[in-house]
Amino acid sequence: MKRKLLSVLLAGTMVLSLAACGNSGSSDDASSEGGGSEGGNKLTVWAWD
Repeated sequence: MKRKLLSVLLAGTMVLSLAACGNSGSSDDASSEGGGSEGGNKLTVWAWD
């Protein structure tokens, strides 16, 4: 039971941390910060089995 609760808490923490680091999608923020071109971001994820 403790193990299940701990895993749920850790998963929730990971979801919230990823949501906090996400982009708001507002074009005003990118232009005011001097950011690069819109839509030019690419994320590559590698995984091994």
